[in-house]
Amino acid sequence: PGGVVYNGIPEVGETLRHDVGDRGTGFCRLLVIGRINSWKGQDLLLKALCLINEDERDKFRVRIVGGVYGEDSRSLERLHRIVSSNDLNSIVQFYDFTNDPGEHFRWADWVVVPSTKPEPFGRVAVEAFAYGKPVVAASHGGLTEIVTHGMDGFLFEANSVTRLCAVIDRC
Repeated sequence: PGGVVYNGIPEVGETLRHDVGDRGTGFCRLLVIGRINSWKGQDLLLKALCLINEDERDKFRVRIVGGVYGEDSRSLERLHRIVSSNDLNSIVQFYDFTNDPGEHFRWADWVVVPSTKPEPFGRVAVEAFAYGKPVVAASHGGLTEIVTHGMDGFLFEANSVTRLCAVIDRC
């Protein structure tokens, strides 16, 4: 009774249940979830994947989950162009916004928050922890108070494709 619960979110239920799928086949599952726009960094992750040599890149599976605001579909179209022009179609899947993202969090091995501008809070990182998932996050804004580098995830230099590449290559 009483006190402050920092970064509190509702209980998510079965946090450690894993969905059937690629588990055990050697894939590293990366999830990026949230609004699709120019500063959430989805393109940064895609560009980082392009830096990984092709043999290693095939070991990743990426889900980009989210919607655009209103009629602004340019950001999503740009992501699709990056995927198709860099032959990432077998690695990257897109999913629309969902009110219940649990299936995506359960699917993931890592949750990536590659925002190019500082997140004031970083709710996605907190939700990932609620599902027992480690986080790879840009090292700025509220994310630096949520993610403890080397403990519950990794922080990388914000806006650095090469630093993000180095971190996801470790995953």
